[in-house]
Amino acid sequence: MVPALPELFERLRGRRVCALASGDPMFYGLGTTLARLLGPDAVHVLPHPSSVSLACARLGWGAETVEVVSAVARPIAAVRRAPGPAPMKCTVIASPRSRSSRAWPDASR
Repeated sequence: MVPALPELFERLRGRRVCALASGDPMFYGLGTTLARLLGPDAVHVLPHPSSVSLACARLGWGAETVEVVSAVARPIAAVRRAPGPAPMKCTVIASPRSRSSRAWPDASR
């Protein structure tokens, strides 16, 4: 998607455009990409809680105590690495249909 954005932005120059994305657009999301390509002053972001924030709230964990490793569109090896010293808190959030969930069958529990 990213390589096609400059041409798309050129065609839309001078127009107001709305891009919708799920979750927190500044956490591995579209908002980060748009801010990087267009500059932060050209982007108005209205975030919602991320899946990480929601999971931490549900588990009673402070988000600052959790190291986050995204399994979205990445090899499962990135998640399986030892992120930091034990003890650590870790949760894997992935779609039931994703390769990450198939590689870790217990991830959906």
